[in-house]
Amino acid sequence: MAASSIEYNYKVILLGGVGVGKTALFNRIKLDEFHENVGTAPSTIGSDVYRFSTTIGDDKVNVSLWDTAGAELFSTLPTNYYRDTSGALLVYCVEDNYTFESLQEWIDDADRYINSEETVWALIGNKCDLYNEVEEYRVAAQCKRMSTDLCYQCSAKTGENVMEAFQDIIASIHKNQAATKLQQSTKGDQPINIYEEQKSSHRCSC
Repeated sequence: MAASSIEYNYKVILLGGVGVGKTALFNRIKLDEFHENVGTAPSTIGSDVYRFSTTIGDDKVNVSLWDTAGAELFSTLPTNYYRDTSGALLVYCVEDNYTFESLQEWIDDADRYINSEETVWALIGNKCDLYNEVEEYRVAAQCKRMSTDLCYQCSAKTGENVMEAFQDIIASIHKNQAATKLQQSTKGDQPINIYEEQKSSHRCSC
């Protein structure tokens, strides 16, 4: 790692209703696997975390991806699930209009614990290998409300666009965080008025 590199830590969470395929997406990202019966297996209540490190340019990036692991069955998620969130993958099922219509509920719940303006959001329409019930114009309108350009049709089953969506949200988070660090590092710098410095140095001390 270069001497000028910086280490970053990013937390990305999966959000969305029951049955939209969050755990299937999690397993596709973590293991590059898909299990047909993942949705019918008993849920382990809590959260599952996948941690890994990568590099972007000269910077080391530590990423943790969090899956609800069934905690959404209780309607709201524990506060520690949201704590220190850098990005959120908001998931709906393309063949289920209700999961799309309830997206705002998840955004509202997240807003209680995170600063949405500082959090990078991505909208994920999962199960795109099935018939799509959600019209494109509605998806575009939802992305506009979320102020994000990160909108994807994915399939945890086939792997289509899953890693692309995940890599893009990490890259977007890093772009924002790196810009913030640069701004903070230069914030205290004040321009020097050379003329004033020279003038004061010639003043009489008597």
